[in-house]
Amino acid sequence: MKIKIFIVTYNNNEILNNMCLSSLHNSTYPLSDVSINIIDNSNNAVINPLYTNKITVLPNTLRAAF
Repeated sequence: MKIKIFIVTYNNNEILNNMCLSSLHNSTYPLSDVSINIIDNSNNAVINPLYTNKITVLPNTLRAAF
């Protein structure tokens, strides 16, 4: 079974990397069955290189960054 996770963020890279992505990375559930998608509302999300190969960043181009 494939699980899709969507994380919505706006200018909060510290919480995104240190809380959300690290807890998913440290989970006991196999990440091969998980698809992680980040909806970036500010178009400047900085992802820790440890997680970049497991994540798809979707820039929200329909929302202004201000």
